[in-house]
Amino acid sequence: ALIDAVIEGLQATKKQTKGRAAHIHQSPANSLAIVHLSVHATEVKETFAAELRTALYNSNLHDTAPRPLLRFDDFQFLEEKQIDANIESALTQQEVNQAVDDILPVLNGLISSLLGLVTVQSQLNPLRPEAFVLALRNTLAKHVKEDEVRAALITPAAGLLGLSLRQLYKDVSDWLRSQG
Repeated sequence: ALIDAVIEGLQATKKQTKGRAAHIHQSPANSLAIVHLSVHATEVKETFAAELRTALYNSNLHDTAPRPLLRFDDFQFLEEKQIDANIESALTQQEVNQAVDDILPVLNGLISSLLGLVTVQSQLNPLRPEAFVLALRNTLAKHVKEDEVRAALITPAAGLLGLSLRQLYKDVSDWLRSQG
């Protein structure tokens, strides 16, 4: 359902932008990518489901060790594609985080309590936003091959995912509360 909302939202955004000259979706390549995602929605859903399972169960997102801060001097060792990928990842994560920031702490607390933890351990929440962001990025990478088009679509797609994720978090939190 989450990826359905993303695809439908991208289609709606494309339709709403007709007549606006400077909108991101006016590019023929971007429009074709949205049509491709819509036509191949079943495959996109399957890819997203598989990527989400991988992100939830087999990822390194459970690492609790703090990562060293990246220094400006370190950028000289990164390739342009790596820098672009890191920026894309950060923007995607930021977009989703903005949508769920106020409801996520409640869910983290409920999940930690459910796991029997005395303190809130947000990194142990299996429904953490990072897993959904990773699944979205990997799904788009498999279905939208052109880097520029994918970069143009990832931010609006992340915003749509964030809105759906917000509703999911609210529903799960409400259900957990109702179950005591």
